[in-house]
Amino acid sequence: DGLSSDYAGSSSDCRIELSRRRPEGAVMVEILRSGAAVAMVDPIDGGRLISLSLQGIELLGGDRPGLGLPTGWFHGCFPMVPYAGRLTNGQFIFDGITYAIPPNAGLDSGHGLVFDVPWSPDISLDPTHLVLTADLDARWPFGGRVEETFDLTEESLTISLTVKNDERVMPAALGFHPWFRRDIGTGGPATYFLRPGARYVPDMDGLPWVLCDDLGARPWDDVFTQLEDAPVICWPNGPTIRITSNAQTWIVYERSENAFCIEPITAPPNSLGTSKSAVVRPGVPLMLWMQFTWGLPEPQDRVVVRSQTARE
Repeated sequence: DGLSSDYAGSSSDCRIELSRRRPEGAVMVEILRSGAAVAMVDPIDGGRLISLSLQGIELLGGDRPGLGLPTGWFHGCFPMVPYAGRLTNGQFIFDGITYAIPPNAGLDSGHGLVFDVPWSPDISLDPTHLVLTADLDARWPFGGRVEETFDLTEESLTISLTVKNDERVMPAALGFHPWFRRDIGTGGPATYFLRPGARYVPDMDGLPWVLCDDLGARPWDDVFTQLEDAPVICWPNGPTIRITSNAQTWIVYERSENAFCIEPITAPPNSLGTSKSAVVRPGVPLMLWMQFTWGLPEPQDRVVVRSQTARE
């Protein structure tokens, strides 16, 4: 994934810096610092969090792009708007009308329409706060606007998404797609603790209507709900991350050798236009937030963490 963590420092100062990341100088990456935490956001690369480092250690990663799939699906932490996951055949029905979205994964369309477009950063005097905005382009037949905010403290990073439409009613779902490194070089691969109560199983039409208490075979590439508690990621002798969100549905992807994904979403994939997704209307936006809260071990506390699966 090639992201440098040289920006991490021990200073307790909180500030945003701008660093030129492309030779042509056309694009600036936003860098937020707070104590030992450094977050880097690339507005041009789909409003993506491209780096989150703690005490100089990079936590975000990625995977090699699958054949014929967008490269933007496979690194950092990106927003999914106005739908999360895949749309089978790129189609959905809303108010009795069938709509088609251009495919980007064979016949399907996946992960929304903002991970591959440039976002615009707003100017702010608050050194711990960043706001990005993007319009939904012509691929989306309803129009609309998206806002993404980042708030960094010494203990947490909060990312929020809001989609609104001041002109017409439309269906919508939101999500975040973070890739976490399995091994950050502190003593072994990460373990995570995730206790879902149910898994969505597609029906004959591919719609996620059926809830099952069978959590499915590992490794997961599944959609879960009814979590007993917030997911927690632990790296041996390294940081611990707790992921909280107002989402009730989560995608867990663990089929990559070097990284894994724990994704909060507002509705199951393939549910756009159904009762499981939201309806946005003038004055009634849809909002999703996700917060990473971390604990950093002191030198004397660096001990080996017992390996534990997500089902234990």
